[in-house]
Amino acid sequence: MEAESGRRRICGPFTGTEPIGTGHIPALDGLRAIAVAIVCWYHIWQQSWLPPYIRGGIAKLFGKALLSFDFLPRTGYMLVDFMLLLSAFLLFLPYARAHLSGEPLPGAGDFWFRRARRILPSYWFCVLAVFFAYSLPAGLFSGPADAARELGLHMSFTQIFSPRAYLDSRINCVLWTVCVEMELYLVFPYLARLFLKRPDAVWAAMTGLGHLFIYRLVLPDGDVRLLLNQFPAFLGVFANGMLAAFLLVRISDRIRHSPGLSLLAGACAALSLWWIVSLLKAQAGMYGADLQVSQLKLRFPLSYAFTALILGVTLGAKWLRRLLGCRPMRFLAGISFNLYMWHQWLAVRLKEWRIPYWSGDRAPNFTGDLAWQRKYTAICFGAALAAAVLTTYLVEKPGAKLLDLVRDGLAGRRALRAAAAPAIRTPCPKRRSGKRRGRRRLKSRRPARRKRGRRKRSKRPKKRRPETMKHYEARPVDVCSTRVAFDLDEEGRVHGVAFTNGCNGNLKAIGRLVEGRRAEEVISLLKGNTCGMNYTSCADQFARALEKALAKN
Repeated sequence: MEAESGRRRICGPFTGTEPIGTGHIPALDGLRAIAVAIVCWYHIWQQSWLPPYIRGGIAKLFGKALLSFDFLPRTGYMLVDFMLLLSAFLLFLPYARAHLSGEPLPGAGDFWFRRARRILPSYWFCVLAVFFAYSLPAGLFSGPADAARELGLHMSFTQIFSPRAYLDSRINCVLWTVCVEMELYLVFPYLARLFLKRPDAVWAAMTGLGHLFIYRLVLPDGDVRLLLNQFPAFLGVFANGMLAAFLLVRISDRIRHSPGLSLLAGACAALSLWWIVSLLKAQAGMYGADLQVSQLKLRFPLSYAFTALILGVTLGAKWLRRLLGCRPMRFLAGISFNLYMWHQWLAVRLKEWRIPYWSGDRAPNFTGDLAWQRKYTAICFGAALAAAVLTTYLVEKPGAKLLDLVRDGLAGRRALRAAAAPAIRTPCPKRRSGKRRGRRRLKSRRPARRKRGRRKRSKRPKKRRPETMKHYEARPVDVCSTRVAFDLDEEGRVHGVAFTNGCNGNLKAIGRLVEGRRAEEVISLLKGNTCGMNYTSCADQFARALEKALAKN
């Protein structure tokens, strides 16, 4: 027993039973929620100036009378880079998984539709609501042409190219991040395929182009405000996110979670966190024109630290992954997109409307009214959370379902057109002459000669009527799998279920368990099944596809 355990310690420090997940990673939901919370803290702190410090027993544990976290709200804007890097990481994971398993890569059309159903309902609602409810009645535009131009730029995700709409937006100034994301979405399906063919060359090219853009075009110009957050300035950030996803899939194919791996990943996460804090503290000491120049110079080192943090947390100990992937963190991650869009606008408006009330000409953040600062900060966070929850569940999710219905309707129309299209008739073969045809008839009328002897009768098997199978394919939404294919026979039994992408083992098990069962029974078993905080799952989407197939029959 001792020898066996000793051999395991020596030979297998990185062997374990729990596989490394490369599908939905709950721990990254926690990191996303923390990053968005710090960005919100930064914009609210800009209006309140509430000093973030801790006094008393907790500070004494660290040997200090005052424990200050002033560097976090001062540099909260730097966490936007982490959100963009994490986006590239998560977008590239399905491509890396499919490439490793030999499955077909996700199609560009399907990728763009998924991004559109995730972004467009909430984004367009935010733009239109602010424009018609506040900006237009408040008279922020010089005329109808100016208002139409500003609205058109925001609706088309192009306000980042206009100095007035980007630097002094009269609708919502934080929406430039969505513009950068949309630029990434446009090229990502092709960029991902190039990255899979030559990861080293494409990573080096993206990083090199990003450095050239910053150090040869932006910094020598002097005024970096307009080019600071353009898409080429983030190429190195996106490259590191894609590289991290590629490495994670490669690692998951070779090793599993183990004590040795958890120890190594925990050390990596701790070092990367120390590196991030050091860089943020250095950035917190910058003021004036040096602030944005320093932000550009720290962008790439900070992205390397963010990459190490993502890999360290994903491969780390189970307690850390469970802590970051708990229900509250997953909930905050689910509403984080709308929380990011609404928090800054609400913070400015609440202060403008004097909520909570303050009197005089000078705002309370100038006079150091600590009680008002605390109330204002709490109200801003509460209002932003309420707006995010309402937008997520009343706009984003219903809007995504509406887009699904539109897409299904268009697909049904195409199928009807294809079925109603006239079939191409093949030309009939030339008929032979009558004489030759008559000879064949005479020859066929001659009686066949009977062979002598007893004729053996062979038992012919009874001919069974072949079962007609109908093949169906569907595209699941809001889940990891991108396609499900199955067959239905005359009796309505399910055969040959095959999923594309997603959890390979679990989806194969579903196909084996439902093989030969009636579709109604499968629907009753699987419909309504959820995955984590998601409202649906691969099994639920399969049940919905079965319902549509039965309706067509």
